[in-house]
Amino acid sequence: MELGVNSSCRQKLFQFRWRLAMLEFKVGGMTCGHCVRAVTNAVHTVVPGADVAVDLNHGVVKIDGDLATIPTEAVIKAIEDEGYKIH
Repeated sequence: MELGVNSSCRQKLFQFRWRLAMLEFKVGGMTCGHCVRAVTNAVHTVVPGADVAVDLNHGVVKIDGDLATIPTEAVIKAIEDEGYKIH
């Protein structure tokens, strides 16, 4: 028996865990710290407060957030508007 956790709290926790997700994009043209800042800022214009991780070595951008609130097409457009290509 779990102390202090009622069924309503358990259900909310399950919903919270289910809704969190990560988007991952292969992005071409990123080579330096400026690229990291540009891509991160582009994502934040669409999803303020999202956790953004840019891996220059592998050309990957990872965005952690709520599936219901991340507009995938808008994120792609924001990154491409900065001059980078989503593969």
